[in-house]
Amino acid sequence: MPDLSSASVAELLAALRDLKQRVVHEAGEILSGWEATCTIGKIESSARNLAAYLALRKHDLSSVQAGLSGHGLSSLGRSESRVLESLNALERVLSALASETPYVPPQSSKEFFAGDRAIAARTRTMFGPDPAGPHTRIMVTLPAEAADDGALISDLVASGVDAFRINCAHDSPDVWKRTIDWIRLAERTHDRRLPIMMDLAGPKCRLEHIRRQKKRLFVGDRIHVTSGHLPDHSEEVALVATISLPEVITQVRAGNQVWIDDGRIGGRIEKAGQTSLDCIITHADPDGEKLKEGKGINFPDSQLLIDPLTERDLRNLDFVAEHADIVGYSFVQRVTDIDRLDAELAARGDKASGLSVALKIETRLALRNLPDLMIASASQRSTAVMIARGDLGVEVGFERLSEIQEQILWLCHAAHLPVIWATQVAESFVKHGKPIRGEVTDVAMAQRAECVMLNKGPHIVSGAQFVDNILRRMDAHQFKKSARLSPINDWTSPNTD
Repeated sequence: MPDLSSASVAELLAALRDLKQRVVHEAGEILSGWEATCTIGKIESSARNLAAYLALRKHDLSSVQAGLSGHGLSSLGRSESRVLESLNALERVLSALASETPYVPPQSSKEFFAGDRAIAARTRTMFGPDPAGPHTRIMVTLPAEAADDGALISDLVASGVDAFRINCAHDSPDVWKRTIDWIRLAERTHDRRLPIMMDLAGPKCRLEHIRRQKKRLFVGDRIHVTSGHLPDHSEEVALVATISLPEVITQVRAGNQVWIDDGRIGGRIEKAGQTSLDCIITHADPDGEKLKEGKGINFPDSQLLIDPLTERDLRNLDFVAEHADIVGYSFVQRVTDIDRLDAELAARGDKASGLSVALKIETRLALRNLPDLMIASASQRSTAVMIARGDLGVEVGFERLSEIQEQILWLCHAAHLPVIWATQVAESFVKHGKPIRGEVTDVAMAQRAECVMLNKGPHIVSGAQFVDNILRRMDAHQFKKSARLSPINDWTSPNTD
């Protein structure tokens, strides 16, 4: 697209019409692909908008934005939820400014803001109404102790918590049931709905059994990972370990990256066989890194073909279908994974078919397939997207995580779907009772999502109250990417010093 930063109104109008024509054509092709694989009837308007947004963002719009801003017009920078409506509105204004046609104002704003109303409605469906605010709901992961502590649940609700998460990777159905009973009692006590998300563990790849030659790992050390029994030590190997998903070994290649313990230790595969891997450590603390059993291992360069529902998940799904409101779907990557979960829920009766789903985006492949995943899931049931920043940060690289989480927010806004902002939110406050400065900014950024998730910790009640306070303050200043120009009194009130 030519440089339009100083274009005339007539030139901008011609460029806008050409852009709109391209967007309509390209969006139609995207939409046809979705219609060939699923029934999108009940989400048709959202699917059309997402297709239009994907088509729009294929083009470099920076010079068009500069040109529009130079004439005091919208630069399309906040058009995620209403792409064609924004293009049509700009065309009407530019046409009038170019003296082609008189300006015809829209009959009402209802159609223009329909996408935002759709997100709000889906947020209420997923997380319940919260008339007292803030806009962003707060979800808390509950510890096992909550099963015997109803006061904790009640205190959390009083501190601003709207929903609860139970991690099925831990504890047992007996513990979950006692916890849920306390939540349902809190619903009656506080006279409000408190949705429960039960998070399926999924096929998390971990190092299971470890035998060490050295206490700490350093750059240059070698480790041996096997799908079988632990072999005897070699003088050349600092550590040997078994892996929880042995099928992964045959799907990776020499030269691929490997990251361990949420990215604390990085390495490169030197040799990949049918039953084992040999890796060299390329990233570690200068003082070395201790590695414990059970730590996760990621292969971000590899597209792993793994069933997202393990045998344990299927057993737990029987309980989830009976007691939960939302299924947290871990390590979903392909549309066939959506079909797999839908079939399992359908097999568990009417109550399971009404469950909502939170798609946890944790891998590069899931990120690449995100538009298709959202359409496939939302066409079947109420759907949200979780930005699972732990595994996702390891997969895409931490230097790209900020960029990627922004793009996921935009894409979900275009699809009119709620977002859950997760992983280490206010972590220092929850664990130690005191926030660090970066976490305050992170919570403020999370206000653009429909839900923010806190993990368990000894200071979770005061941590939730801290997050609730920040979210309420930010609600006065921002909605999604739009600044709200509410009065700023810090520099206009009388100086009393």
